[in-house]
Amino acid sequence: MTDADLAAQRERTALAALFFACSLFSFTAVFVRLSEVGPAATGFWRYTFTVPFMIVWIAILVRRRPTRVLPTRREAASLFVAALMLATNVVTWQAAIIETSIANAVLLANLHPIMVAIGAYYLFGERMSWPFWVGLVFALVGTALLIRGGAGPWTAVKRGDLLALIGAVSFGVWVLLAKAQRGSLSTPVTMAWNMGLGAPMLLIYTVAVGEPIMARTAFGWGLLFAFAVTINVIGLSIFTYTAGRLSASINAAALLIIPVLSTTYGWILFDERVSLTQGVAAALVLAGLFLTQRGQRGR
Repeated sequence: MTDADLAAQRERTALAALFFACSLFSFTAVFVRLSEVGPAATGFWRYTFTVPFMIVWIAILVRRRPTRVLPTRREAASLFVAALMLATNVVTWQAAIIETSIANAVLLANLHPIMVAIGAYYLFGERMSWPFWVGLVFALVGTALLIRGGAGPWTAVKRGDLLALIGAVSFGVWVLLAKAQRGSLSTPVTMAWNMGLGAPMLLIYTVAVGEPIMARTAFGWGLLFAFAVTINVIGLSIFTYTAGRLSASINAAALLIIPVLSTTYGWILFDERVSLTQGVAAALVLAGLFLTQRGQRGR
């Protein structure tokens, strides 16, 4: 097998891992809606339950090969900003899921690929050919149709919608920072710092706004633990891993599949009907994702 074949195989593996991570991310709204604590408190426990897994992962790596755990001063600053952006995303988007419709929250939160693509062009010199931009437009139009299908006329922007927009911006910044960090620190180290720094940020916010922080039942605690394992330990770790192996723009564009899957979960779990418009929108999103991949290869 040639080096080109090996590189192509690694790319296919990374893409498959990315789509698996995105399928897990799409469960976020379900976890948040079922949680017995507030959205910020849910994020706090999600982080708190994640950190021990990352520490164990790091310990395993250290036993196998030399692994740098402590960041440099410059890396520490970048990690702090990344943790702040990720915590901001957790607070704003999870609050948006409660304060506005899941449809609007998902649509607005998934506008971040536009910023990521532009940022990747200027920061990393990533060049995308016309199929990427056409695919991105297809994906965005498909996402808009998916969310708006059967939702009625547009209304004034609600507080929840504004929170979702803030979440989109903060997550877009995190995507770019994750790509920059991955070149120097391993995935579990990066994740441990992001979660370890983010947890106290979320706790401070939770206490400040007076959200309930303790679950009332064993089911509530189990849900918080499952949320952490599914989204952070598995999903976010895979996404951080792929961030260093695929372009930031491809990582961001792939996240547009989340509204498709979220709609499916809503139909199954909450009896939300899927219209013909939503089906067409899903096809547009998937076509857009295919074109963005082809556009990236055309550099």
